[in-house]
This record gives sequence, C-alpha cells and structure tokens, in this order.
Amino acid sequence: LPPQLASVLLIQCINPTRATIGHDDREIDRLVVYHDVGHLDRVEAIESELQSMTTLALAGNAYRGVGIPHCVRSGRLAAERIIKSLK
Repeated sequence: LPPQLASVLLIQCINPTRATIGHDDREIDRLVVYHDVGHLDRVEAIESELQSMTTLALAGNAYRGVGIPHCVRSGRLAAERIIKSLK
C-alpha cells in the first residue's frame, strides 16, 4: 500500500471529515492497486502449491484485497497457519 494512500485511509478511519480537506480523489484513484483479470486464480494456484510448505505463509496486499483491513486479515491468517503447523 503506497504511504500516501495509507495516510489518507488512516485519516478517514480516524476522522472522516478531516480526510476530505486537502486531497484530490484523482490522487487516490492513481494510488489504488487494481489487480489484473485472473489475479485470484493465480493466487489460488500459489496457495495450492504452498499447502505442502506448512511453515511458509504469504501476507500482504498483493494477494487478496488491497486495503488496510485486508492486510491485517492476511497477516493474521498467515500467523495462524504457521502457529498451527508448529504445534
């Protein structure tokens, strides 16, 4: 997630009225990541290959979703996968 977009999104979460001051929506559109058609199919293929590598997990906005909540969820799921494999 580009730092500029992260800042705008964080400000919107904390104080939505302040977020609209001093930013241009075209800037946000330029910074938002748009995945190519077929992206999720490729992600599923990668995840399928990782099934045998139990102590390796992928996390971040490059896989499923690009927002901060998606990144947090991705990190949690990755941590849970690794913890489960170590038990």
